Amino acid sequence: MEAKEKSTGANLGIHDTNVLKGIALIMLLVHHLFGDNSYLYSDFFIGQTGLWHKIGTISNVCVAIFVLLSGYGLAKQSQNRSMDYSIFYKHRLLKLLLSFWPIFILFVSIDYVVFGRTFEYVYQNDIAIKLLADFLGIIYMFGIYGYNPTWWFIGCILFLYLLYPLLYRLLQNNSFVTLIMVIVISLIPMYPPVFSHFYYIIPYLFPFVLGMILAIFPPSNNVLSLVVGGLVFDVIRYIRKIVWKC
Repeated sequence: MEAKEKSTGANLGIHDTNVLKGIALIMLLVHHLFGDNSYLYSDFFIGQTGLWHKIGTISNVCVAIFVLLSGYGLAKQSQNRSMDYSIFYKHRLLKLLLSFWPIFILFVSIDYVVFGRTFEYVYQNDIAIKLLADFLGIIYMFGIYGYNPTWWFIGCILFLYLLYPLLYRLLQNNSFVTLIMVIVISLIPMYPPVFSHFYYIIPYLFPFVLGMILAIFPPSNNVLSLVVGGLVFDVIRYIRKIVWKC
């Protein structure tokens, strides 16, 4: 039997990342089951608070876990090879889209044929441009839901992949300043309104960069680092939601 790779004290091994992915997948399922559509199930209330709905809402932190692991994996790979931007973009972006496109085609075909949701019904106008944006996973950036609003994550991870080479170089030059800069950017409200739909991407800059930092500068205690990072991420989300209303 092959021995499973575990963490070597400071690094996250395959076993660790698989555990985190499993936790994130369970949280993703809980979030989509109970985070909304509360009329579809009987909740358990503590005072005025629906317990399952609350757990479902909190579970959307699963996205941050996936983003953190993406940043970690990319940085780990970059340490073992020289950075070629053209190869990186070609490999990463194409690999992501080639995984997304079969799902897009299958989902849209079923939605169109079985449920009658035509292009005219979904996009209303500028159909060709909106269909292309949906096909590339970036339609949500323009404030349009498209065929499936949950595909917003494709646009989010594409945006982070585009920034990755720059972020990697900045972290190598000055990791502390880069981290502070990312936190500050994450707190800035997205004005003018033309950029307002990036609000759902910007907060995920922090967990992405945190994953990169864990790979480039392995801490002595990964658990403590993840806990502190999670608290900072929650503060960022709280400020954006309460102060900036976004």
